[in-house]
Amino acid sequence: MEIAQLKKIQDAQSWDTMKDLAKKYKDKDELAKVRREAMQMNIKTSVQERQKLIDSYDELVSRINAMYDKVFQEIDKERVEAENKLSSLFEEKCSLDVTKYATPKVPKDEIGFLPTSNAVVKTVHVTEYGSTRF
Repeated sequence: MEIAQLKKIQDAQSWDTMKDLAKKYKDKDELAKVRREAMQMNIKTSVQERQKLIDSYDELVSRINAMYDKVFQEIDKERVEAENKLSSLFEEKCSLDVTKYATPKVPKDEIGFLPTSNAVVKTVHVTEYGSTRF
């Protein structure tokens, strides 16, 4: 219940109470005294009801803040886990496997030398002016 609704309800109750008191008491002095007492009672109950609303609102705010903190902690935990997972995945993908990319071993002949091929090796000479000759 909102405060505006509470005020409307209490105003209507107060109006009804004052009308009933006017019907009961014919003496003006006694009526004024009873009306003051009724008004004080009405104010006291209004303050109590309003305080109940404020307390329930404060409790609701504290529960929402607790839920927010819990959700924020969970999101922060998931963020850290995702960063760690992506970091390990990055390291896994970017690290070079030395055995995978190492040069293959060339078999040696019986004496221990590398085998020679019968391929002809051409040498390239570059002249002063940038032309090449073989």
